Amino acid sequence: MPGSEDVGWFATSVGVPCVYWALGGADPAPFEGLATVDEFMTVVASLPGNHSPQYAPVIEPTLSVGTAALVGAAREWLDGNRLR
Repeated sequence: MPGSEDVGWFATSVGVPCVYWALGGADPAPFEGLATVDEFMTVVASLPGNHSPQYAPVIEPTLSVGTAALVGAAREWLDGNRLR
């Protein structure tokens, strides 16, 4: 994550837990047929970041998979803390 990301400081300052998730949302088409890490990194470098006006994640399956992952993690954390 970028070194300037400060979301963790907000949680720390008020004494609450914080998890920052980065969910991929790129169109898989540009990655098809890549054979090397360098090719992969070239494609990644060409993608706009989440603060760019050109950022537009592929809605599905990004939304459904991301939501399921976040809900699953929250439920696991909440269930674990209920036992303490």
